[in-house]
Amino acid sequence: MTLVLVGSGFALLAWLCVLVAPHQPHRVRERLEADPGQPDDLGSVTALIPARDEAALIGRTIAALTLQGRGLQVVVVDDQSSDDTRGAAMRAAGRTLTLRVVDGRALPEGWAGKLWALEQGLAVVDRPHVLLLDADIELAPRTVPALLAKLRERDATLVSLMAELRCETFWERLLSPAFVFFFKLLYPFARSNDAAKPTAAAAGGCMLVRTDALRQIGGFAAIRGALIDDCTLAAALKRHRPPIWLGLSHSARSSRAYASLGDFWSMVARSAFTQLRYSAWWLLLATALMVLTLLAPLAGVVAGAAAGDVRLTLTAGAAWAAIAAAYWPVVSFYRLPAAWAATLTWYAKLKFGGAALSKPDFNKIRAAMERDKRDMAFFAEFDGKWLSIGAYASGKLVERIVQIDASEGGDQKKWRERLEILKGERLVTDSELQSFDKKHPDPDKANEVTKQIDAARKRLQLKLLICKRAAEDLKKAEAEAKAEKETLQKLEAAQKKLGG
Repeated sequence: MTLVLVGSGFALLAWLCVLVAPHQPHRVRERLEADPGQPDDLGSVTALIPARDEAALIGRTIAALTLQGRGLQVVVVDDQSSDDTRGAAMRAAGRTLTLRVVDGRALPEGWAGKLWALEQGLAVVDRPHVLLLDADIELAPRTVPALLAKLRERDATLVSLMAELRCETFWERLLSPAFVFFFKLLYPFARSNDAAKPTAAAAGGCMLVRTDALRQIGGFAAIRGALIDDCTLAAALKRHRPPIWLGLSHSARSSRAYASLGDFWSMVARSAFTQLRYSAWWLLLATALMVLTLLAPLAGVVAGAAAGDVRLTLTAGAAWAAIAAAYWPVVSFYRLPAAWAATLTWYAKLKFGGAALSKPDFNKIRAAMERDKRDMAFFAEFDGKWLSIGAYASGKLVERIVQIDASEGGDQKKWRERLEILKGERLVTDSELQSFDKKHPDPDKANEVTKQIDAARKRLQLKLLICKRAAEDLKKAEAEAKAEKETLQKLEAAQKKLGG
């Protein structure tokens, strides 16, 4: 009983800290909805939609774009779909929307599929703003003008909406709001929206970005191996040109259904271990915190009531009430009854259970990568061996890389690119990156400086040669002038004699 009481007390303290935290991560203050009052001129915006086998959903997404305003251009990258994604998009666009479908090429090494599709689409974008939109995101009329107004109002590089997930089936009601809630705890929107804070987050389903800034950071190639690509892109853009902005919205809705637990499981398992930086230690810590902060109060209420322990029951009950109070704003946003605020523990079991159970799957991914020779953000190959993914979280990757020199076959430029990706995902620190740069200066920059020196030397040699030839010509001209002067003097002397 003592352990349960201590755990319940810890949970109460932890959730009270969440409730009073200055950045209020549990609240839904950061909101943006469609605004019919905004100007509807969208001639500066291109909507870019990567799509693979999305024939069932993309029609609704495109149809919604026809109601956004005048002049909107749409680019769909058909990522080698096996269904009629192209046809569905073109039929939905009709004659009211300027639509271009780009046929996606084969996935090259080192790229995540969605990012490669976006990179191909970005190549044909020629407008100042690009709206990155998932194929299942349906926007309410005049949402894009509201996004554009927010971007201009804040002079932001990126404005993103976390789309409202479907909340119709039992599993969707149990898990969709909780998914959003934990995302907000991991990436507090207020801190992400603060230009002075390092936190950076975005929701990949709906992001309006300044095209020039996106290209200045290297396009999607700069994050090509990232698994949580939206937050990685947000971090890169915020470092390049803050601020960025992220908020919730009822005006951006996902039409993708998660009818069963298995459907939702696949989404959670794909990202849970990535959010824990591929670290078994972080996984153990997260599991321990989940037990203490979410399960201990439930166990305390049951055990206290059964044993007649008033202190335990009240402490655990207060902790459970704090959990519900923190969860209530998101539950309310999803228009669910208040009772759903007491269901957060079940999502925690799924999320961190998904992280734990998905870790062995990385061994399968590793084997597949060895066969396919893929280069992902959480994997590195050097000296003919594969580095354990756990090394990223501990910083051992950087320590190992800085020991490699050109004689051992180390590709410094490739390592530098990988480390930039990992820095965006907060798996590598600034000091580790600076350590790498100090010990391994960029060979391209060094070569460029050498080329500039050689060019300057050649220009100097040419100018000296020109000066030398000019001096010789001047000396020759002076000699000729002297001879002409002597000739003139002789002629004038002869003239005087004849005149005399």
